[in-house]
Amino acid sequence: MAATHPVGDARPLGTGYLSRASPDGNALFVEAVDPQLSPPGCEGQPEPVMFRMSTATDGSARQPVLVDGATIRGAVVRGPDGRVALVKACEEFVSDVWVGAETADGTLADLHRVPLDAGQGVLAGFGWSDDGSHLLAGRNDLTQATPAEVVSIDPATGVITDLFALDGAEAKAVTRVAELPDSTLVVAGFGEVVLRDRTGASLARAKGAGFTLGTGPSFAVYGDGIIVLVSGIPHTVVHHRDGITVGTAEFSPDGEAIVYTAGPEGVESVFVIGLTDEGPTTVSGPPGRYFRPLFTGDGGAVAFNRQVDPAADPAVDPEIILVPVRR
Repeated sequence: MAATHPVGDARPLGTGYLSRASPDGNALFVEAVDPQLSPPGCEGQPEPVMFRMSTATDGSARQPVLVDGATIRGAVVRGPDGRVALVKACEEFVSDVWVGAETADGTLADLHRVPLDAGQGVLAGFGWSDDGSHLLAGRNDLTQATPAEVVSIDPATGVITDLFALDGAEAKAVTRVAELPDSTLVVAGFGEVVLRDRTGASLARAKGAGFTLGTGPSFAVYGDGIIVLVSGIPHTVVHHRDGITVGTAEFSPDGEAIVYTAGPEGVESVFVIGLTDEGPTTVSGPPGRYFRPLFTGDGGAVAFNRQVDPAADPAVDPEIILVPVRR
Protein backbone atom coordinates (compact mmCIF):
# COMPACT_ATOMS: atom_id res chain seq x y z
CA MET A 1 0.00 0.00 0.00
CA ALA A 2 1.33 3.45 -0.87
CA ALA A 3 2.06 5.72 2.03
CA THR A 4 -1.07 7.59 3.09
CA HIS A 5 1.04 10.23 4.78
CA PRO A 6 4.34 10.84 2.91
CA VAL A 7 7.22 11.04 5.35
CA GLY A 8 10.50 12.89 5.16
CA ASP A 9 13.97 11.84 6.22
CA ALA A 10 14.42 10.78 9.83
CA ARG A 11 16.69 13.12 11.76
CA PRO A 12 18.34 12.42 15.14
CA LEU A 13 17.90 15.27 17.61
CA GLY A 14 19.96 14.03 20.53
CA THR A 15 19.17 11.90 23.55
CA GLY A 16 16.74 11.85 26.46
CA TYR A 17 13.29 10.54 27.32
CA LEU A 18 10.59 12.41 25.40
CA SER A 19 8.10 14.22 27.61
CA ARG A 20 6.04 16.59 25.46
CA ALA A 21 6.13 19.03 22.52
CA SER A 22 5.67 22.79 22.74
CA PRO A 23 2.31 23.93 21.32
CA ASP A 24 4.04 26.15 18.74
CA GLY A 25 5.91 23.21 17.20
CA ASN A 26 9.39 24.65 17.76
CA ALA A 27 10.60 22.52 20.66
CA LEU A 28 10.50 19.15 22.35
CA PHE A 29 10.90 18.59 26.06
CA VAL A 30 12.90 15.65 27.36
CA GLU A 31 13.97 14.26 30.71
CA ALA A 32 17.55 13.18 31.36
CA VAL A 33 20.02 12.78 34.19
CA ASP A 34 22.75 15.41 34.07
CA PRO A 35 25.85 14.97 36.30
CA GLN A 36 25.94 18.68 37.10
CA LEU A 37 22.22 19.38 37.42
CA SER A 38 20.76 16.20 38.93
CA PRO A 39 20.94 16.10 42.73
CA PRO A 40 20.15 12.84 44.57
CA GLY A 41 16.40 12.45 45.03
CA CYS A 42 14.15 9.40 44.99
CA GLU A 43 15.82 6.65 47.01
CA GLY A 44 19.11 8.55 46.80
CA GLN A 45 19.36 8.29 43.02
CA PRO A 46 20.09 11.28 40.74
CA GLU A 47 16.89 13.00 39.65
CA PRO A 48 16.25 13.38 35.91
CA VAL A 49 15.58 17.00 35.01
CA MET A 50 13.64 18.55 32.15
CA PHE A 51 15.35 20.03 29.08
CA ARG A 52 14.07 22.07 26.15
CA MET A 53 15.33 20.95 22.74
CA SER A 54 14.76 22.92 19.53
CA THR A 55 13.33 20.95 16.61
CA ALA A 56 15.43 23.13 14.27
CA THR A 57 18.82 21.90 15.54
CA ASP A 58 20.56 18.61 16.19
CA GLY A 59 19.60 18.80 19.84
CA SER A 60 23.13 19.38 21.07
CA ALA A 61 22.18 22.77 22.47
CA ARG A 62 19.42 21.55 24.77
CA GLN A 63 18.74 23.87 27.68
CA PRO A 64 17.54 22.95 31.18
CA VAL A 65 14.03 24.11 32.03
CA LEU A 66 14.20 26.48 34.99
CA VAL A 67 11.40 27.75 37.22
CA ASP A 68 12.43 30.48 39.64
CA GLY A 69 16.05 29.62 38.84
CA ALA A 70 15.74 25.94 39.75
CA THR A 71 15.59 22.85 37.53
CA ILE A 72 12.36 20.88 37.59
CA ARG A 73 11.24 17.32 37.01
CA GLY A 74 7.97 15.44 36.88
CA ALA A 75 5.16 14.54 34.50
CA VAL A 76 3.38 17.48 32.86
CA VAL A 77 -0.40 16.93 32.71
CA ARG A 78 -2.10 19.30 30.27
CA GLY A 79 -5.54 20.72 30.86
CA PRO A 80 -7.81 23.11 28.95
CA ASP A 81 -6.84 26.66 28.02
CA GLY A 82 -3.13 26.19 28.68
CA ARG A 83 -3.51 24.91 32.24
CA VAL A 84 -0.93 22.36 33.39
CA ALA A 85 -0.08 20.28 36.41
CA LEU A 86 3.43 19.10 37.21
CA VAL A 87 3.34 15.83 39.15
CA LYS A 88 6.46 14.59 40.89
CA ALA A 89 6.57 11.04 42.22
CA CYS A 90 8.93 8.46 43.67
CA GLU A 91 7.90 5.02 42.46
CA GLU A 92 4.17 4.72 43.36
CA PHE A 93 4.09 7.71 45.68
CA VAL A 94 3.30 11.28 44.63
CA SER A 95 5.55 13.70 46.49
CA ASP A 96 4.51 17.06 45.01
CA VAL A 97 1.97 18.56 42.63
CA TRP A 98 2.20 22.07 41.14
CA VAL A 99 -0.33 23.79 38.89
CA GLY A 100 0.16 26.70 36.54
CA ALA A 101 0.04 27.64 32.88
CA GLU A 102 1.91 26.71 29.69
CA THR A 103 2.78 29.28 27.04
CA ALA A 104 2.94 28.60 23.29
CA ASP A 105 6.69 27.90 23.44
CA GLY A 106 6.20 25.37 26.24
CA THR A 107 7.31 27.57 29.13
CA LEU A 108 5.71 26.65 32.46
CA ALA A 109 4.58 29.80 34.25
CA ASP A 110 2.90 30.82 37.51
CA LEU A 111 3.47 27.42 39.10
CA HIS A 112 2.23 27.03 42.66
CA ARG A 113 2.28 23.98 44.87
CA VAL A 114 -0.98 22.19 45.63
CA PRO A 115 -1.10 21.73 49.45
CA LEU A 116 -2.08 18.05 49.45
CA ASP A 117 -2.82 16.40 52.78
CA ALA A 118 -0.02 14.02 53.76
CA GLY A 119 -2.67 11.38 54.47
CA GLN A 120 -4.31 11.60 51.04
CA GLY A 121 -3.41 8.01 50.15
CA VAL A 122 -1.64 6.78 47.03
CA LEU A 123 -2.69 9.09 44.19
CA ALA A 124 -2.03 8.22 40.54
CA GLY A 125 -3.15 8.87 36.98
CA PHE A 126 -3.70 12.62 37.25
CA GLY A 127 -5.92 14.44 34.75
CA TRP A 128 -8.04 17.59 34.57
CA SER A 129 -11.75 18.24 34.69
CA ASP A 130 -13.01 19.43 31.32
CA ASP A 131 -13.45 23.00 32.60
CA GLY A 132 -9.99 23.10 34.18
CA SER A 133 -11.33 23.88 37.65
CA HIS A 134 -10.22 20.62 39.32
CA LEU A 135 -7.65 17.89 39.04
CA LEU A 136 -8.77 14.27 38.84
CA ALA A 137 -6.87 11.25 40.06
CA GLY A 138 -7.17 7.67 41.16
CA ARG A 139 -6.60 6.79 44.80
CA ASN A 140 -5.13 3.29 45.02
CA ASP A 141 -4.74 0.82 47.85
CA LEU A 142 -1.36 -0.85 47.23
CA THR A 143 -2.52 -3.93 49.14
CA GLN A 144 -5.67 -4.09 46.95
CA ALA A 145 -7.67 -4.77 50.10
CA THR A 146 -10.12 -2.03 49.10
CA PRO A 147 -11.19 -0.91 45.61
CA ALA A 148 -9.47 2.03 43.99
CA GLU A 149 -11.40 5.31 43.96
CA VAL A 150 -11.69 8.30 41.66
CA VAL A 151 -11.22 11.64 43.40
CA SER A 152 -11.41 15.35 42.58
CA ILE A 153 -8.75 17.75 43.87
CA ASP A 154 -9.13 21.51 44.33
CA PRO A 155 -5.81 22.89 42.98
CA ALA A 156 -6.05 26.00 45.19
CA THR A 157 -6.71 24.33 48.54
CA GLY A 158 -5.62 20.72 47.99
CA VAL A 159 -8.99 19.51 49.32
CA ILE A 160 -9.76 16.02 48.00
CA THR A 161 -13.34 15.00 47.30
CA ASP A 162 -14.24 11.34 46.81
CA LEU A 163 -16.30 10.83 43.65
CA PHE A 164 -16.84 7.07 43.59
CA ALA A 165 -15.23 3.68 44.18
CA LEU A 166 -14.56 1.36 41.24
CA ASP A 167 -15.89 -2.13 40.63
CA GLY A 168 -14.14 -3.44 37.50
CA ALA A 169 -10.62 -4.57 36.68
CA GLU A 170 -9.46 -0.97 37.14
CA ALA A 171 -10.56 -1.24 40.79
CA LYS A 172 -7.20 -2.92 41.48
CA ALA A 173 -5.26 0.22 40.53
CA VAL A 174 -6.08 3.31 38.49
CA THR A 175 -3.39 4.44 36.04
CA ARG A 176 -5.17 7.43 34.47
CA VAL A 177 -8.34 9.53 34.78
CA ALA A 178 -9.69 12.20 32.42
CA GLU A 179 -12.99 13.95 31.72
CA LEU A 180 -14.67 14.39 28.33
CA PRO A 181 -16.67 17.50 27.39
CA ASP A 182 -19.98 15.79 28.26
CA SER A 183 -18.71 15.16 31.85
CA THR A 184 -18.08 11.47 31.16
CA LEU A 185 -15.01 10.21 33.04
CA VAL A 186 -12.50 7.90 31.38
CA VAL A 187 -10.73 5.60 33.84
CA ALA A 188 -7.85 3.25 32.95
CA GLY A 189 -6.25 0.48 34.98
CA PHE A 190 -5.26 -3.20 34.91
CA GLY A 191 -5.85 -3.75 31.21
CA GLU A 192 -9.25 -2.07 31.05
CA VAL A 193 -10.55 1.38 30.11
CA VAL A 194 -14.02 2.30 31.38
CA LEU A 195 -16.36 5.21 30.67
CA ARG A 196 -18.29 6.27 33.79
CA ASP A 197 -20.70 9.05 34.61
CA ARG A 198 -20.17 11.33 37.61
CA THR A 199 -21.97 8.87 39.90
CA GLY A 200 -19.57 6.08 38.91
CA ALA A 201 -22.06 4.16 36.77
CA SER A 202 -20.33 2.21 33.99
CA LEU A 203 -21.28 3.35 30.47
CA ALA A 204 -18.85 1.39 28.28
CA ARG A 205 -15.75 -0.79 28.62
CA ALA A 206 -12.84 -1.70 26.39
CA LYS A 207 -9.76 -3.83 26.90
CA GLY A 208 -6.62 -1.74 26.72
CA ALA A 209 -3.45 -0.69 28.47
CA GLY A 210 -4.30 3.01 28.38
CA PHE A 211 -5.88 5.84 26.43
CA THR A 212 -5.05 9.15 24.81
CA LEU A 213 -7.38 12.14 24.43
CA GLY A 214 -8.28 13.61 21.07
CA THR A 215 -10.46 16.65 20.44
CA GLY A 216 -14.00 16.98 21.69
CA PRO A 217 -15.35 13.60 22.82
CA SER A 218 -12.77 11.51 20.93
CA PHE A 219 -10.14 9.38 22.57
CA ALA A 220 -8.19 6.26 21.66
CA VAL A 221 -7.75 3.14 23.73
CA TYR A 222 -4.53 1.28 22.98
CA GLY A 223 -3.28 -2.19 23.77
CA ASP A 224 -4.31 -4.94 21.36
CA GLY A 225 -4.89 -2.59 18.44
CA ILE A 226 -6.39 0.88 18.64
CA ILE A 227 -10.05 1.57 19.33
CA VAL A 228 -11.49 5.05 19.18
CA LEU A 229 -14.48 5.63 21.42
CA VAL A 230 -16.62 8.62 20.52
CA SER A 231 -19.29 9.32 23.15
CA GLY A 232 -19.09 5.70 24.21
CA ILE A 233 -19.57 4.21 20.72
CA PRO A 234 -16.57 2.02 19.80
CA HIS A 235 -15.06 2.36 16.35
CA THR A 236 -12.02 0.29 15.37
CA VAL A 237 -9.45 2.43 13.58
CA VAL A 238 -6.65 -0.10 13.11
CA HIS A 239 -5.49 -3.41 14.47
CA HIS A 240 -2.45 -5.58 13.92
CA ARG A 241 -1.83 -9.29 13.68
CA ASP A 242 -2.60 -11.46 16.67
CA GLY A 243 0.11 -11.10 19.28
CA ILE A 244 1.16 -7.64 18.08
CA THR A 245 0.60 -5.09 20.81
CA VAL A 246 0.21 -1.34 20.48
CA GLY A 247 2.50 0.17 23.10
CA THR A 248 1.60 3.86 23.42
CA ALA A 249 -0.33 6.29 21.24
CA GLU A 250 -0.89 10.04 20.96
CA PHE A 251 -3.29 12.16 18.90
CA SER A 252 -2.16 14.89 16.55
CA PRO A 253 -2.93 18.43 17.76
CA ASP A 254 -5.96 18.66 15.44
CA GLY A 255 -7.27 15.29 16.63
CA GLU A 256 -7.34 13.89 13.08
CA ALA A 257 -4.49 11.37 13.32
CA ILE A 258 -2.74 9.10 15.81
CA VAL A 259 0.93 8.18 16.14
CA TYR A 260 1.66 4.92 17.90
CA THR A 261 4.16 2.11 18.40
CA ALA A 262 3.36 -1.51 17.63
CA GLY A 263 5.15 -4.81 17.27
CA PRO A 264 6.83 -7.54 19.30
CA GLU A 265 8.79 -6.25 22.28
CA GLY A 266 12.16 -4.90 21.23
CA VAL A 267 11.34 -4.75 17.52
CA GLU A 268 8.51 -2.22 17.49
CA SER A 269 7.84 0.25 14.70
CA VAL A 270 6.21 3.68 14.70
CA PHE A 271 3.05 4.28 12.68
CA VAL A 272 0.76 7.20 11.82
CA ILE A 273 -2.88 6.73 10.90
CA GLY A 274 -5.61 9.26 10.17
CA LEU A 275 -9.06 8.57 11.58
CA THR A 276 -10.41 8.09 8.04
CA ASP A 277 -7.45 6.13 6.63
CA GLU A 278 -7.73 2.53 5.49
CA GLY A 279 -4.36 1.63 6.95
CA PRO A 280 -1.32 3.03 8.75
CA THR A 281 1.87 4.59 7.42
CA THR A 282 5.19 3.38 8.83
CA VAL A 283 7.43 6.28 9.86
CA SER A 284 10.26 4.53 11.73
CA GLY A 285 13.43 2.98 10.37
CA PRO A 286 15.25 -0.27 11.17
CA PRO A 287 13.79 -2.44 13.94
CA GLY A 288 14.62 -1.43 17.47
CA ARG A 289 12.89 -0.54 20.68
CA TYR A 290 10.67 2.44 19.78
CA PHE A 291 8.58 4.22 22.41
CA ARG A 292 7.07 7.56 23.56
CA PRO A 293 5.86 8.70 20.12
CA LEU A 294 4.28 12.15 19.81
CA PHE A 295 3.43 14.81 17.25
CA THR A 296 5.15 18.16 17.24
CA GLY A 297 2.86 20.97 18.31
CA ASP A 298 2.21 22.07 14.72
CA GLY A 299 1.43 18.50 13.63
CA GLY A 300 4.11 18.61 10.92
CA ALA A 301 6.36 15.89 12.32
CA VAL A 302 6.46 13.03 14.76
CA ALA A 303 9.17 12.38 17.33
CA PHE A 304 9.94 9.18 19.19
CA ASN A 305 12.56 7.47 21.30
CA ARG A 306 14.68 4.64 19.93
CA GLN A 307 16.98 2.15 21.59
CA VAL A 308 18.82 -0.07 19.13
CA ASP A 309 19.60 -2.69 21.77
CA PRO A 310 16.54 -3.55 23.90
CA ALA A 311 18.91 -4.97 26.54
CA ALA A 312 20.90 -1.73 26.75
CA ASP A 313 21.66 -0.19 30.12
CA PRO A 314 18.47 1.71 31.12
CA ALA A 315 20.70 4.43 32.56
CA VAL A 316 21.81 5.27 28.99
CA ASP A 317 19.44 7.81 27.48
CA PRO A 318 17.73 6.70 24.25
CA GLU A 319 17.95 8.47 20.91
CA ILE A 320 15.35 11.04 19.89
CA ILE A 321 14.26 10.80 16.24
CA LEU A 322 12.25 13.44 14.35
CA VAL A 323 10.40 12.56 11.12
CA PRO A 324 8.41 15.08 9.01
CA VAL A 325 4.94 13.81 8.11
CA ARG A 326 2.67 15.42 5.53
CA ARG A 327 -1.05 14.95 6.14
